[in-house]
Amino acid sequence: MVAAGDDATRITSAFSGRPARGLDNRYIRDMAGREDMFPDFPINNTLTGPLRKASAEAGKEDFMSLWSGQAAALCSTGEQKALLIALVLGSARMRAQEQGTAPMLLLDEIAAHLDSRRLGALFDEILCLGAQVWMTGTDSGLFEPLAGRAQFFSVAEATVTAVL
Repeated sequence: MVAAGDDATRITSAFSGRPARGLDNRYIRDMAGREDMFPDFPINNTLTGPLRKASAEAGKEDFMSLWSGQAAALCSTGEQKALLIALVLGSARMRAQEQGTAPMLLLDEIAAHLDSRRLGALFDEILCLGAQVWMTGTDSGLFEPLAGRAQFFSVAEATVTAVL
């Protein structure tokens, strides 16, 4: 499963009785086309529990429920950016925990392609991190939610000017 590609998933009710995207394995392939026979959730989930447990204990993925989200390549540009930001911020949080101080972050065009909900969550998370963060962007309006909570600079013709 480590080498599974973006197309190695399918929607199935085989394990839980509810449709979900799972990594394609032997059980899912064997049960394909028989979903109408499965009892509803949570009954089917309970019934397949011992099979999943035995498969996990044996280290075999053939009968485990391996749930999957959507492949990053299939996501919109904004969703892909949100995934990347989550990885960067998660790494920064982990480093802060391990070392006792948050790393300095340099985030180029970080606000581009994010909707207002994700942008607000990003700024809140950055502020909670307690790190020194340098963010660049060509659209200063995207950074307005940080007014009063961050220091702004403008760079023009090789000159850096504080924006009040």
